[in-house]
Amino acid sequence: MNQIGNLAASIYDTEFGYASTELEREVEVVAISGWLIANEGLLNTLIYTQFSGTDPGMRLEEQNIFKQLYLSRYYRKASRDVLRNITTDGLDWTRLSEGDTTIMRNNKNETAKTYLSLAKEADETMTNLVYSYNLYGAKPYQVAGADGGYATGSGMWPPNYMYPYSWQGYPYARY
Repeated sequence: MNQIGNLAASIYDTEFGYASTELEREVEVVAISGWLIANEGLLNTLIYTQFSGTDPGMRLEEQNIFKQLYLSRYYRKASRDVLRNITTDGLDWTRLSEGDTTIMRNNKNETAKTYLSLAKEADETMTNLVYSYNLYGAKPYQVAGADGGYATGSGMWPPNYMYPYSWQGYPYARY
């Protein structure tokens, strides 16, 4: 299996894993991997990378960020689905009583709030992972100017250093 498929299977097995048959599991894993492939650009935007395809060569750090990104979007969608069902259902009851018999049903508003809190938790985790990744994992592609070194080994520019071009367009202008 390719890297995206392995990541999708890992997400499903660790976070959901409710399928009763292997076929149901495979259907869910394929759906997750489809989402992951379709949203590689979102990951690239977050962590300044260029992953693409089914074998992008992600390390564990990028996979964890991608997992949290998926979970955040999944829980937000689940919350919207619950809220959508509230508006399309006829009567919304949470408790029915007759005589000594009581039937209770989950409150859909509370279910939507739970999904939304799970999405916020995934967002916070993802934000922390992205900050850490960008701070420690990302390396600059090019270092230019004074960051790239000095003209002399002393750590300072020579006093009368002549720049080859100035911003005014005159060659060898002094600053």
